Amino acid sequence: STPSGPHAGSGGGSSPDELVSINIYSLGILRDLKDKSLRTPLGAVFMPLKYASIGPVAFKMHGEGMSPTIKDGAILGVDYNSKDIIEGKAYVVKLPDGDAAVRRLFRGAGKVILKPDNPIFPEMTIDASLFREKGLVAGRIAWVAQELY
Repeated sequence: STPSGPHAGSGGGSSPDELVSINIYSLGILRDLKDKSLRTPLGAVFMPLKYASIGPVAFKMHGEGMSPTIKDGAILGVDYNSKDIIEGKAYVVKLPDGDAAVRRLFRGAGKVILKPDNPIFPEMTIDASLFREKGLVAGRIAWVAQELY
């Protein structure tokens, strides 16, 4: 059988270089976690265990909002345990309209600023208390797999 899950094949003496399978999901799954049709993985990627442990869930980037840093179609490892904002780091965030996006987060006076890397996309400002209350951070981007050209 094919190994799966963040620690597949780790029969006790695992090394950080051991490859494990990580399921890839659409960012759309964050719109409605109860929608079973979105829970079906788009595929899987094999990554070293050290990456799987810091980014055990993977999403497929959709759109050019973080281009050229993160390209459309890139695979994103998300550390869903890292939700505290570190200035300038990239996060998967749930937008007030229900969509999900990848943006760099910054703190302002009583607000959180969601900034795309691509200058043709607008930045968004959300009230900090609403941001916390609604739990809009899904997790910090831990790793990215994409073509370089």
